[in-house]
This record gives sequence, structure tokens and C-alpha cells, in this order.
Amino acid sequence: MSEKLASLLENTKVLEIVELENGEMLLQLHDEDEVVPLIKLQVVSEMRDFLGEQYLEMARGMLSSGVQALTEKLAERQAADVDSEASRVLH
Repeated sequence: MSEKLASLLENTKVLEIVELENGEMLLQLHDEDEVVPLIKLQVVSEMRDFLGEQYLEMARGMLSSGVQALTEKLAERQAADVDSEASRVLH
């Protein structure tokens, strides 16, 4: 994970799911002056037709799993940073 992306994820409070005109679902975050796409999900038209409006719930569930994975990775990263800092303190 790039340092810029990690910093944006740690400091951003707004994540949103957007459906694009081409049918793709996008999870993105808003920084003060930029929008950063994180996850793009494409549901093929046959699946959208088969599921009807339920495809939106399926896509939200999949994107929510992505958010959970990002959150866990950030927590691991922060814990490693704390451990690293603690191991450098000499008295």
C-alpha cells in the first residue's frame, strides 16, 4: 500500500459507493480536495437482469467486505508502527 493511500485512508472519514453510468460500482473516498477511487466492481448485465434490484445489495455487500479488509489492514499497519516505535525507545 502506498504511503499516500495509507495516509488518505487513515485521515478520511467519508467513503461512498457510487454507481457509474456504465453500471460499475465504485467505492471511493473524499479527501478535502480530491476523490480517490479504491475499489471498482463490475456486475455483468446478465447478473443485473437476473438479480433485479437485489444486485445493488450484492454489490454493497461485496464493497463492504472490501472496506472491512482495508480497515483490518490499516489496524495491522498501525499496530506494527506502534510496536516499531516502542522497540526504538531506549532509557
